Amino acid sequence: MKNSMHMRFILLLSTALLFAGCGEQSGEDNTSPEQFNPFDVTWSSGCRNGLLHAVSFDYAAGRFSGNSIRYRDVNCTEVSRVGRNVLGGYYTVGDDSVVSGGFVVSELDIVYDASKVANVSTFDPAPFDIAYLDPNTKIVYLGLKTSTRPGTSRSTRPTAIDFNNAWTTQ
Repeated sequence: MKNSMHMRFILLLSTALLFAGCGEQSGEDNTSPEQFNPFDVTWSSGCRNGLLHAVSFDYAAGRFSGNSIRYRDVNCTEVSRVGRNVLGGYYTVGDDSVVSGGFVVSELDIVYDASKVANVSTFDPAPFDIAYLDPNTKIVYLGLKTSTRPGTSRSTRPTAIDFNNAWTTQ
């Protein structure tokens, strides 16, 4: 009798768990590319010659912040220094437009916060860029810089994508 009570309890519990499991999502990412917002996530540069950058975007607030990790080696295996809020500021996403190659890109206007940047002259204080999100891989590519001089404007915004400047979304 005692064993049958245990068996009923196990069957009842198993049945309850089965039905509870059926109501949950499968864990697959069913987000369509149209629903995914690349400007409300963190982008990672991946290891680039001993340096890794991560930039987090908050779409509702229109703010971004970035950190960097410097490694002792070019393969990014031994951490040397971790930056904290090494850059940041405000951003707006402009119109979508088509650039060379037929890619639909988003205009990206960035204003760096001087208090978040160690040497503001390193960064254009108000760069105008473009970003292309590959909907299949969720990798973001930025525009091909035609000039690194400060003082760029909307009229000098890049018109091509730099596929060597890939950032993965997190």
